[in-house]
Formats: sequence, C-alpha cells, structure tokens
Amino acid sequence: MNRKWKQDKGEPNLNEEAFPVEKERLARWPAIVLASAMVFLYALGIYSIIRFFVLHLEALAFIGLALGVFGEIISRNIETLTYLLIGLVAVTIISIPLILKAMAKFGRTVMVFAIFAPAILIIGIGVLFVILGLFIGTPIPSLFGLLFLLFGGVMLFFLHRWRGRVYLAGHIFELSAKAVATEIGTLVPSILFGLFSVFNVIMGAASVFFVLELLAPVQNSIVTGIVIFLVELGYAWLVFSFMYLADGTIIGIIDDWYRNPTVDKANLMKGFVRVWRVVGPIIKFSFVMALLSTVARTVRKKAEEQRTRGEGGLGLIGLMFLGLVTAIAYGLVQFITYFTLPAMVIEGKGFKDSVQRSYTLMWRHWVDVLLAYFGIESAYALFMVAMLALYGTAGAAVGWFLIAPALVTTVPPIFVSIFTVVAFILVGFIPAYFLFRPMKAAYNTILYEFAKDMEAGGQLPSRMPPDLKQQFQNIIAREQATPRIGRWAEPKFPEELVTKIKEEFKEAKEEGLVKYVKERLIGEETKTEVGLMKELCEHLRRIGVDSTLLESGSIDTIERQCIKVEGRNIDFVQVQSLPSTSGRPSELCYQYHYVVRVNVKGLESKLKAEVKPPAYWKLDLIEKRVVDFKWEGGELAQMLNADFDLKNKMLKGGLDKLVMSADKEHQCVRIMHTPGTWTTITVGSVSLAVGRKAFPTREDFEAYDKIAQHIRSIANVRP
Repeated sequence: MNRKWKQDKGEPNLNEEAFPVEKERLARWPAIVLASAMVFLYALGIYSIIRFFVLHLEALAFIGLALGVFGEIISRNIETLTYLLIGLVAVTIISIPLILKAMAKFGRTVMVFAIFAPAILIIGIGVLFVILGLFIGTPIPSLFGLLFLLFGGVMLFFLHRWRGRVYLAGHIFELSAKAVATEIGTLVPSILFGLFSVFNVIMGAASVFFVLELLAPVQNSIVTGIVIFLVELGYAWLVFSFMYLADGTIIGIIDDWYRNPTVDKANLMKGFVRVWRVVGPIIKFSFVMALLSTVARTVRKKAEEQRTRGEGGLGLIGLMFLGLVTAIAYGLVQFITYFTLPAMVIEGKGFKDSVQRSYTLMWRHWVDVLLAYFGIESAYALFMVAMLALYGTAGAAVGWFLIAPALVTTVPPIFVSIFTVVAFILVGFIPAYFLFRPMKAAYNTILYEFAKDMEAGGQLPSRMPPDLKQQFQNIIAREQATPRIGRWAEPKFPEELVTKIKEEFKEAKEEGLVKYVKERLIGEETKTEVGLMKELCEHLRRIGVDSTLLESGSIDTIERQCIKVEGRNIDFVQVQSLPSTSGRPSELCYQYHYVVRVNVKGLESKLKAEVKPPAYWKLDLIEKRVVDFKWEGGELAQMLNADFDLKNKMLKGGLDKLVMSADKEHQCVRIMHTPGTWTTITVGSVSLAVGRKAFPTREDFEAYDKIAQHIRSIANVRP
C-alpha cells in the first residue's frame, strides 16, 4: 500500500472544519493565557495611572488647566482649525488612493531602483575616496575607497546575478499595491493595531514606573531586573500578538483575493475568521518573538546603562558582545520565520509545522526574502516621500489661501504656510504608517503564494498578471532544467526493518529464497489476506472507527470478505491481493479499497478522479517528498482540487496517488491507490511488499472519509 512509514504522532491540525472540537479547544489554550495576562497587565497599568493622579493632584489640576487653555484656543480659532481639518481630510482621501495607484503602476521601477541604488552609491563613495587619496597623496583614503569598491562590486555582481528575481520583486510590489487598493479593508487591522500600540505603550510605561516605585525598598537589583523583565515581556507579548493577528487578517484577505481571480470573495470578516482558527499557533509564535525581542532589548539597555555610568572593563565588553549576539539571533529568527504567519493562516498549520514550512521555503527562496527585507522598505520610503510631498503641498495651499486671510492678526502668509506645511507633513506620517503595514503583509502573502505556485508548477488559480506569469514560467523552466540528484520522491523505511530483512535473508539461502519469501515474510496468499483483514479490522477499532468483519456471503457484504464501517461516509473496507507488477513470483502486492455504496448509474464521468503520477506531482527538491498534486477527472476531481484542507491532510499522510473507480456491477465507488505504487523494497534480486501492513492512521482514514463525503454529495444529485 502506498503510504509513508511513520508513527501516528497525533499532531493536532488547527483547521476548524477538519478536526474534532476537543483538539480545537486544546489549540486555543494560548488565547486563554494571553487574555489572562492582558487583564492583569492592563489592570496594573490603569491602577498605576489612577494611583499617580490620586497621589499627585497637582498633575491632574495642570492637565485640567492645559485642557482649558487648549479649549479656549480652539474656540478663538475655530475657523482656522476647521480649514486645517478639512484640508487634512481632503488630502488624506486623495493621497491614499493616488499613492496606491502610483505604487501599482510604477512600483517595479521604484523597487528595482531601491534595490540597486545602495550598491551604486557604495561604489560611488569608493570612487570618491580613491580620488581623495590620490589628490592629497595619502594612501589611507584610497584603501578605504578600495574596500568600498570591493563591497559595492560584490553587491552589484550579486544583484546582476539574480536580476530576474529583482524584477520579480518589483512585480510583486506592484501586485501588492493593487491588492491593497482593491481590498481597502486591509487598512482596518492596521489602524486598529496602531491605536492599540499607543494604548499599550502608555499602559506599559505606567506599569514599569509603578513596579520600580514598588520595588524601591527592596534594594535588590536582580529581583528588580527580573520583575521589570517579566512586565516588559508581558507587554511585548501583547504587542506581538495583536500585530500578528492584524497581519494575519490582512494575509487572509489578500490570499482570498489572489486565489479567486474570477470572483472577489475576500472581506474583512473572512480574514478575521481565518486568523481565529489558528489563534493558538499565532500566540505561541508571538511569545517566542516577544521573548527574543525583550532579551535583546534588555541586554542592550543594560550595556547602555553601564556605559553611561562610566563602568567599563570585561563586564561592559561582555554585555556588548551579548547584545550583539542576541540582536543577530533575533534578526536571524525573523528571517527564518518570514513565511511562518502565512503558513498558519493560508495552510492552517500549527506553530511547529509553520516554522518548519517557513524554513523550507526560506531555504529555497532566500534571495526573494533577502530582497523583500532590503527592498520593500526602501521602495515604500520613496513613495512615502511623494505622499508627504502631497501633504506639504496641500498644507502650503491651505495656509496661504485659507488660514492666512482668516487670521485676525496680520501674520505674513509665508509664515502661516510654513507652519501648515510642517503640521500637514507631521500628520501625514500617520496614514503613511497605516498604509505601510498592509503593503508589507500583502507582499509577504504574495511572495508566499509565489512559492506555492512554484511547487504547483503554476497550476493554481491566481490573479497573476500575464507579464508576471511569463516571467514566473521562465523561472520554473530554469529550475526544472537544473540537474538535481534524486529528483523524484522515494519511500523511506525504518533502518531496523531493512537490517532485519537483510540478516534473515542470509539464513534463508539454504531453504530456497522464493519459498522463504512466500512462507515466512508473505505467507500463503489466501491465508495472509484473511489474517490481514482481521488485523485491519482491529486496527480500525483502535483508531475509533466502528467496524465489523463480515465473512464472504453475508447479507450486508457487497462481495467476498470485507469490513463494514458504521456511522461514516465509507461503507466498507476491502483488501485485494494483486499479482506482481514485475512478474517475480516472490513479490505480492496488497491494495485496500475504501468502498462507498451509492447509485453510480449515469454518474461515471462525474465520479471520475485520479492523480496520474508523475505529471501532476510537485516535489520538494530538498526533502524529496511530494508537496502538491492535482486531481484529474470530472466534477469529483474539481471538488477535491478545491478542498485544500483535505489536500494538506493527504500530503501529510503520503496519500498522493489515489484513484476513484465507479463500480457499476456492485453500485459503489472505490477509493484506492493507483496500481503499481504499493510500497516495496528490493533486497538482492527479490522485491518484498513490506508496506502491505501499513494500516491507515486516524488522520488517513478521515481523509478517505472526506473523499467519500464528496462522492455522496455528487451521487445524491441526479444528472
């Protein structure tokens, strides 16, 4: 039988529709812990603020006085402030769509410029240093110049070597802008996270000051440091959690937009629902990143404090070195986990599997991730300058033509314009920030989709523009043209099993190899098949499937001996022994049939579904395993291709070579593995069907049962 040799680890799948409610609840325990921490920390922050104003009534009086003065200023200049607000609202409404359209149209050019510019700038600086050294007759500037030239030249060579990926990064930037412009709801999570961040900073600062005041009598720097570290870690965890929840919502929206090219199914609520399904892994991921960030920040702060106090020596050097190590570790983890959040939201993976998936994709697409880190922020910064220029221009116009004539005092219009330009630019940073987060999350999502398209050979539906698709196909062609060792996936077997078979083969030489294989390892065909059915029935019961062994000729059975299944979409499970595909008498293959009893008359074409290897396999060229496949056939094949949760479960179980066969004689559909693909192993000149007892795990059976559910949904609707 075609499946991987593996133990059932019972790893929970966090997809809400595919797994039991008990596992779903277990996956949500981090949300309960986070909610408890949030209640405690915010209660501490609010109490600290209230306590401060109770103990310092003069501060409360000062705030009241300031508000009174501010209110009086507003009342005296209501007309001026009205013009300011109208101008700010108008320029915001105009600038955001305008900048998004500009990024969608010119993003590739700006992105390529932003990526190549640093290398060219470094080379230019090197040339200047060399010229300066030659001019003043000192070799030191020239040496520095040569170093700059060398470094810039290496950068330029690298970028030229991967120029195809640089242009691809520009295309992805444009597509990200188009996605955000189309799904304007992606701005909502960014705005909410921005407001939450401000509140979180206020609460965190108040809590830290209160804890420092509370622990002052203790006079123990270690205890104080630990408590402050824990408080800061708690608030950092809250920030990272809400940041990833906001980004995850954007990722869900962009994924729905990208993968549905004909119908726009994306919306804010669906994005939030997709995030909530994997809230447990997201919170775990947030805690890890918050811990690394807090450690790096604490070490850096301690080193700065020791340097400020004038304390040098080995202690300061050690802290500085530790700060460097923690900063590098934090940056490296950020780089490796670049695809972790999309893996959680898009594929429904858990924390560990998402990190592993991110590492695998990062290893294959490290150039793309590197360009994303150094390119997207620079490109967006250039567009942000243009956006702030719009705000400044609008501020100058409002100040000169509206506010200056309305003022009672005779202030020159130029000074009023300068003031409004500065005010408008400062305010413009706020929408620029809120716009950057959706752009960054959209880029991350589309780059992840690009990696998935690479695995699927470009067969998945997408909104990829024609020019980008052509470039994408060229990249795939180059990847496939690259010679690789062991390109196709092969089954892996436990080493102890292979060793055991090889050792027993030495003892079997005198008995006759074929006789030994048939009697001791395989057994007589009929006898083994009956015993195998009994073992399979007992195994199904152990994994929670209500099953009964029916003898051949029983009323309920469809043909020969079979296992009857109750309370599932699958009705029967049968074992069929088939002759050797190689013609060797020593090789015996067993095939399991998962039978769905339905009326198939007239539905044969609709119920046809099959994976034809290797044309529709997509393989992990590093780990040598199947990572995607495509069903071919009728309506059933279309439904199975659309069920991504089922496909993920099948890939996890190694169930990538199934075929559905409509049996008109017995009025049923058989779910079985493609003939010729059962797991065998060759020792010497003999092939052994060592995989014949690889019974389905609980997850595998659920996958078969989900296929049976699709079969029933088609068979119950007459053509």
